[in-house]
Amino acid sequence: MPCDRGEFYNSKSNTCDPCPLNEFNDEVGKTSCVGCPYGKVTPRIGSRRKNDCISPSEVCVVKGESNGRRSPRYQTSVTADSLIQTFCQDGYSLAWDGIPSRTCAFINRTPNRCHEVCKIAIPDAKAVIFYQGTVEVYGKEFLKYKESVKYKCSEKTDTVTCGVPGEKLTLTGCEDRAKITDCSEVKEESKVYGNYNWPVTKPSSNAKLPCYYNNESFARKFCSATGFKGTDFSSCSSAVANKIKDIAKEAKVVTDDTQDSISDKIQSTTLIRVSS
Repeated sequence: MPCDRGEFYNSKSNTCDPCPLNEFNDEVGKTSCVGCPYGKVTPRIGSRRKNDCISPSEVCVVKGESNGRRSPRYQTSVTADSLIQTFCQDGYSLAWDGIPSRTCAFINRTPNRCHEVCKIAIPDAKAVIFYQGTVEVYGKEFLKYKESVKYKCSEKTDTVTCGVPGEKLTLTGCEDRAKITDCSEVKEESKVYGNYNWPVTKPSSNAKLPCYYNNESFARKFCSATGFKGTDFSSCSSAVANKIKDIAKEAKVVTDDTQDSISDKIQSTTLIRVSS
């Protein structure tokens, strides 16, 4: 099989070897590579095009990262505009505003460093309830350098920031897991949406029960660190809607003599007192 572009046939070893530095091969089946024009170099072996020959000032050697690794790896020669990925080891991360992929020129000018994360110093960090927008996040144990989050452990909402790599963060008012219990079973009676027996539920999760009047859909009740919140009946039919549906079915089989009776039923149904 002929050797590919970027390679040449080595008759001594009977193998296809990559073109050495400062040479290229843009054809298949060649027994030698072509040298770059005067004053030009290649950043790596195996160059396939004449355009791979660049001026020495365009060559960039990848710098290392003491708390992680680079890809391409440390001391690899690439072009200045090549993207370099940075991967941090456990317990370290890029800054909150850091970008994992940067050009070699940028990294050599402004290192894309891995910083030690800030650990949250409370008895059980998994007990903390954080708020990001309107979403509750359960179980965050550390922050990246420069990262800020809002949290709420009692009535007061506060903000914590990882301002120094490796800093131990204390969250005011937070309790350990033993003090944050499951939401207890509770009965809920609603004249509008029916009766529900909500089961024991883990914090930061939803209990789900079939709707009373349309059991193909579900009602939901969120369990927070301080107990059950209000019930979401948005997918459920109400008592009034269900009663009107029954009356509509009955109306299909009645005679004209009973129409007045059906009208009276609809009128009384719509006067049902809606309270939950």
